[in-house]
Amino acid sequence: MTTSDNDELWKAYVQSVKPIKKRSKATARPVKAKSPVPSMRKTSAALTSAVRFHKPPPTSLEQLPLDRHIERRLRQGEVQIEARIDLHGMRQDQAHVALDHFLARQIRAGYRALLIITGKGRDGEGVLRANLSGWLAASPHAARILTLRKAAIKHGGDGAFYLLLKRQK
Repeated sequence: MTTSDNDELWKAYVQSVKPIKKRSKATARPVKAKSPVPSMRKTSAALTSAVRFHKPPPTSLEQLPLDRHIERRLRQGEVQIEARIDLHGMRQDQAHVALDHFLARQIRAGYRALLIITGKGRDGEGVLRANLSGWLAASPHAARILTLRKAAIKHGGDGAFYLLLKRQK
């Protein structure tokens, strides 16, 4: 095909195109906004069941910069774990409540380096693992959290996390 053939085809195509009809504002259908969170009663059962259906908001706990020496110690698993919790086998609502109670106890005890074991889940898509950072960000203890990092292989690898708490004043 030559350039003139292409130009003729293009002109024929352009002439065959019809513009889309615009709706007037009067005939446009109103869009009903849906609330992203269902109404929740003030019971813990309603709160924990609501957690199950909604993906937690994204959090930047894992991206907070740390001192390079602390980063290296975390990567190499040279962290002295002061307390740990294993959430294996728990449902989401149970794990969320257990995590909140665990954090409250460890903060009262003054511990700073915690290990949270969530497991990897099937095919690396564990629900507890996926929801952990959102739960921590929405926790009443969120202001006390310094960072969340994946654990070293010897502490559980992809199925576990280090949670570092801020120093108490």
